[in-house]
Amino acid sequence: MSSNPLDEVAPAPGSRASKQETGLDRDAVLPPVVSSVTDDAGAERGQALAQALSDSDCHPVLLFGAASSGKTAILLSLLKYINTSSDAAATISLDLGTLPNGGIWDELRRYAERLFYAEGYEFLRQRAPEATTARYPFFVPIELKPHGAPRKKFAFFEGQGEWFHPDFDKSNPHPQFKEEITEFLRLYTGHVSSIYVAPYAVEGYDSAASQNAAEATKRIQERDFALGGIIDQYDNLRRTLVHRDQHLFILTKWDIRCGNLADPEFREYLGVLDQELQRKYPISFQRFQNLAPDTPNNKVKGAYCAGIFTERRTLAPVAKADTEGVDRFARELWDWIYFSANATPLYDDVRAQKPSLLDKIMAWIRN
Repeated sequence: MSSNPLDEVAPAPGSRASKQETGLDRDAVLPPVVSSVTDDAGAERGQALAQALSDSDCHPVLLFGAASSGKTAILLSLLKYINTSSDAAATISLDLGTLPNGGIWDELRRYAERLFYAEGYEFLRQRAPEATTARYPFFVPIELKPHGAPRKKFAFFEGQGEWFHPDFDKSNPHPQFKEEITEFLRLYTGHVSSIYVAPYAVEGYDSAASQNAAEATKRIQERDFALGGIIDQYDNLRRTLVHRDQHLFILTKWDIRCGNLADPEFREYLGVLDQELQRKYPISFQRFQNLAPDTPNNKVKGAYCAGIFTERRTLAPVAKADTEGVDRFARELWDWIYFSANATPLYDDVRAQKPSLLDKIMAWIRN
């Protein structure tokens, strides 16, 4: 991973995002979503999403993983970094104008609003996110406004991890993608940034304890199998487009692997990451390595820590001296996402080298 955006990180100067820009006013927190919509035309929604994101030049970022993988925590930690870190040197806002209006789209908009405002606010208050319960897959469209770099729109995919969980009572245990995602991946002709989320542990620190080792191993094996099926489906749906996409295989809950933030491998994980991925995710990591073999530079692996979660589903306070170490993961991931969309680094200290000739050629092809 020495030549990709998830390398070493050092702080960079910047400024704190304003409350007005980010919308993190407590008065803006929304009530729980109550659905009265029964529309079930997932394929049509997928087609409309593909067209809407293409028309608005909004780059899709898809997070895939089974339940308790940490997908929502990753997204909320990305929002938190931009909203609270002076080193982020950017502001962020929700951009619902990217999505269609009316009917079920109003429900999908409320899902996006709730995650961006209410769940984002709770995450800032040190509360861990609850499991996603949305009836339908949805996108959270945002606009990132870096200081000194071009603005860029992104749409982050969210949905229930249970949708991807295998059913071992069936001859093919892998569930099919929801129609929205199937049609979106099939029809969207731009390039996509896809993040395959593999948790080091499923529940938390207790799942790594010796008395729960057998159950913890079983849960990780199930998620490895599920993630392998996800990657296979993605590969089949994208077909000739998969080589244009950017792919990240990320081992989340890295703090559980290290035990404490003082462990040198919490920050310098490259030397042990391959070993951990091959040990815990032999099926899905191999599938990942087999993706788009003609464009190996489009595939990256990394570790991630969204925060230090307690058994009470709260975020433990992090000492000021350790904040940089935790924030580094969000900074690296933002840089990878931005670079994937623009072939331009967001943070020079993350990806110090200038875009290579290959990077420039790939950016020209995508555009």
